[in-house]
Amino acid sequence: MNICFLTKYPPIQGGVSMHCYWAARGLAERGHRVFVVTNADEVEETFRIRIPETDRVGSGAYAPEFPESGGRVIVTSTQPPDRRELYYVPLGNPTVSRLAGLATELIRAHDCEVIFSYYLEPYGVAAHLASRFTGVPYVFKHAGSDLHRLMRLPELRTTYTEVLRGANRLISRGPSRTRLLEAGVDESAITSCAAFGLPTDLFTPVGPSRPLSQWIATGPEPARPVDSGLPVLGIYGKLGEFKGSFDLLHAMRRLFSDGFRFNLAAAVQGWQQDAFTRLAGRLGLADHVHLIPFMPHWSIPEFIRSCTAVAFLERDFPIAAHTPTIPSEIIACGGCLIVSTEVARKQLFRAAIRDRRNVVVTDPLRHDELAAALRYALEDGARAQDIGRRGHVELDYEPTYESYVGELEQLLISVAAEPTGSSSPSRNPDTAGADPAGVAQALPGLYPRTQALLTADDERRLHRAAQVDGSHRDAADRRALALRVGQLLLSVLPPHAVVAREVCRYEYKIHEWTRDATKDKPTTPSVAELGWRARPDQARPRLVGQAEIVEFSCDVEPVLEALAAGREAPAGEGPLKVLFHEATAPLRVSEPTAWVVELLRAGDLTVDQIAHLARERYDAIGPHSDRTSAAQCLDVLEGLYWEGVVTFG
Repeated sequence: MNICFLTKYPPIQGGVSMHCYWAARGLAERGHRVFVVTNADEVEETFRIRIPETDRVGSGAYAPEFPESGGRVIVTSTQPPDRRELYYVPLGNPTVSRLAGLATELIRAHDCEVIFSYYLEPYGVAAHLASRFTGVPYVFKHAGSDLHRLMRLPELRTTYTEVLRGANRLISRGPSRTRLLEAGVDESAITSCAAFGLPTDLFTPVGPSRPLSQWIATGPEPARPVDSGLPVLGIYGKLGEFKGSFDLLHAMRRLFSDGFRFNLAAAVQGWQQDAFTRLAGRLGLADHVHLIPFMPHWSIPEFIRSCTAVAFLERDFPIAAHTPTIPSEIIACGGCLIVSTEVARKQLFRAAIRDRRNVVVTDPLRHDELAAALRYALEDGARAQDIGRRGHVELDYEPTYESYVGELEQLLISVAAEPTGSSSPSRNPDTAGADPAGVAQALPGLYPRTQALLTADDERRLHRAAQVDGSHRDAADRRALALRVGQLLLSVLPPHAVVAREVCRYEYKIHEWTRDATKDKPTTPSVAELGWRARPDQARPRLVGQAEIVEFSCDVEPVLEALAAGREAPAGEGPLKVLFHEATAPLRVSEPTAWVVELLRAGDLTVDQIAHLARERYDAIGPHSDRTSAAQCLDVLEGLYWEGVVTFG
């Protein structure tokens, strides 16, 4: 299939560019021709990746080709305008018009069947125009900053709303779905598929690395002497106050004052680069702070493997929906990760985090605490390697690259068969037009996985029940509608359809635990108030808000994953226990975790008391030493703490 990408792309730095690069590469590896239309070559120097010329020529990493599958990536970028020809009053750069025109020409010349666009400005707007010009449908994915910051501006809101409503499908998940619904997007057009996954054949602990002096040599400044005997702390990405960049320098100064020194390899740029450099000089750190230009996404694994530890200290980030990928990159490469509590709690693997075991977590605003965490990670190279190894083994950085590319591929193939601007998936012709109660229209958005398992008989029973019942038509909001439709589904699904019933129960529970928009979401106290490492054994852990443990007769999670990827659903072995909580996503839990949650719901116990009960319970069940039982108990509590379900008071 020929696909047009209207997206960010290298040499633009940042997470969206990175996601688009790996998506294009993965689709090409599967045999598709991906035509990337971008303005990446116009990116300002402040946010420009340095791409070696060897990577740009032929089938280099920048635009890879895969002869074995026939797929390839072809990149076309606008160039800075020639003002001798492109000028008008008032002077501007018609970026949207140029991108839409280039994309239209490529779509027509190469018979592209579908457009994929990521980020509203200018790519989503250009995709909307190119789709209207060519009749080719488009899939759109938003980020955090475009949907939650740019779209709030009155002069942009109307245009962006048309872009969102005009897409055949919108990739979104979490709280952002609410913003899309508020904009009038048809709920059936929203999908949560194609969650990003890293190519772990490249992001791996095994691979090349290089000494710091060679990294420094890639920069524009004359090379300075480097003490190669010192440990190396790495950071990469944009600089800034919210990135913890300046907190890091203050903590570094504290360590230098105590006689502990290290090199900082900073592959960073940004608007605050001059302020960062000035502060490093004022604190007497200039000889040990080595600035390296932004590097290509495919070079990041080598950089991580070259460092003793790598830090990502983002804190107080103004866009709550922002979920950075950098921690997963570091863990996948076996790096010793030093991460802020705020970011740790945004990761999919947060429940498995163990402070100073598989990552080192800290509050960057507390400079003494940050300094202690840096020292712990850097002073013993063997210990840092061990932390990195355990992080790689113990932390699950799902979803996989294969599922990411596979789900995106299936979505694009599906949309390519739809008419332009069709904002809902095709419905079953047997039920279309025979749905006065509106249930068939609601199903794709409310119960997509259950719908995929329904038989024709199930659908007929559902429509009859809906017409007789009718109560869902009086539902006051989306959540109320979802609960009524779920009850109807469970009433018509036969007892022998075990997998379908359990998938329906799972989706029903998600709706049941969806926070009411009129109520305040439970907030977990920050580490500055009382962090995991600060908790005494006499502290009393408590649940943040309400929680429920639900047991399913079969393991529905692999079924849900297969259905999301368009694969045949497995039989589903069981049983499965899931923790539902309004502050977090559904969490698969073990029997000990479920037991601890029930203890927390039932009583006001200290950490010591819970550990004592755990010893009694597990001694009765089987041969566990006191230390093992207590350690298991603390592991459960710490996992729930990082998940945001438990705090200490």
